[in-house]
Amino acid sequence: MQLPTSSQALLLAATLFAGSAFAADCFLGSEGVAPFTSTDGLAIADDITAGTVFTFPLEVKAQQVGSATAGTATLCVVNGFFFDNTHVAASDVDFAIRDIISQCSEDGTSNGGNFKIKGDTGLEIAIDVIPTAFGRCRSN
Repeated sequence: MQLPTSSQALLLAATLFAGSAFAADCFLGSEGVAPFTSTDGLAIADDITAGTVFTFPLEVKAQQVGSATAGTATLCVVNGFFFDNTHVAASDVDFAIRDIISQCSEDGTSNGGNFKIKGDTGLEIAIDVIPTAFGRCRSN
């Protein structure tokens, strides 16, 4: 029996675990709140990548909520821990936004979703993308 090459093994692992490692939780719509356009959500991701929204690495202090808005979409960065701070990378926030939009959009609009990323201290930080019409970000 011939063992698979490393690239074949990597492809097999990616196929077996596709979607399980990086899964956004999609939000259901709220009555009376219009969804955001995927274009506006992607504009926030582009602003994150360009460094025009936050300075990275972004320090997310205990019980802190950071936000950014582009048109109909709002990004929320939430640290729900009472005493612990952490830092998050722009690439992780960008990935989370794009994953939420990829998994939670239909016909160019979305009710948003949540994605967990890990800070440099190992703390789990919530990344939410929500319709701007929903109001302010949740505090966790």
